[in-house]
Amino acid sequence: MISLSNVIKRQSVLSKSQRLIHQPVASSENVDHDSNLVTISYEEEWLERQNQLTLLEKRLMEEHESRLAQLEEEKLRTLEAATLQGYEAGFVEGQSSGFATYDKAMSDLNALSEKLEQRFQEKLMMMEHDLCVAALQTTHLFLENLLDSDEETLYKMIHKLLIQFRDREKLFVYASPQDFERLVMMEDKIQSILGATVSVQLRLDPELSPRDFRIDSENGAITGGLHSSFKHLEKKIFEVLTDV
Repeated sequence: MISLSNVIKRQSVLSKSQRLIHQPVASSENVDHDSNLVTISYEEEWLERQNQLTLLEKRLMEEHESRLAQLEEEKLRTLEAATLQGYEAGFVEGQSSGFATYDKAMSDLNALSEKLEQRFQEKLMMMEHDLCVAALQTTHLFLENLLDSDEETLYKMIHKLLIQFRDREKLFVYASPQDFERLVMMEDKIQSILGATVSVQLRLDPELSPRDFRIDSENGAITGGLHSSFKHLEKKIFEVLTDV
């Protein structure tokens, strides 16, 4: 059966995803009028998807409760039929036979009830996962458009990755074909992040996703950016939903 705690946990997960969409990415000075229109459109899409999930949850609960009521009626009819069959064959023999038939019927009905409950939970979990993924994709698109038009936001992303290698002497920054030219244009700013004592060289990596960057050093490498961060977040959300 569905417990209140499970529902609360799911709502908590959905609320976190919702907050992710509404979280400001940049100051109002960096977002123009067109970006505001895009944000409103994404909020409306989120509300519509959330309403769809609420209606689906309500319908699934009603179907589930209807099935359980039908099963309970079947239990009563089975008990009555088993009792009548038992008395017709004789009180003692009939009682034994009747309860045996009843027990078998109850076992079959309980197995069916458990299977229906499992299917219901799986379907509900997948719907919650799909809604979270849709919310992440909407936010991902918004941030990707922002990074395409705002060089300062892109620079801050590179800065956050590079400062993790303060003690290195030589670094290689790899970018996708879509981002490499933009990195070359801000090469001087990138070099100044760690100072003149650290050599930073830019490289092209066709295997990287747009807005993802890989930093290589003599002691290891990390890959970070918009695409990889959202993939990691999607994985964590699915793990939480699975654990509920």
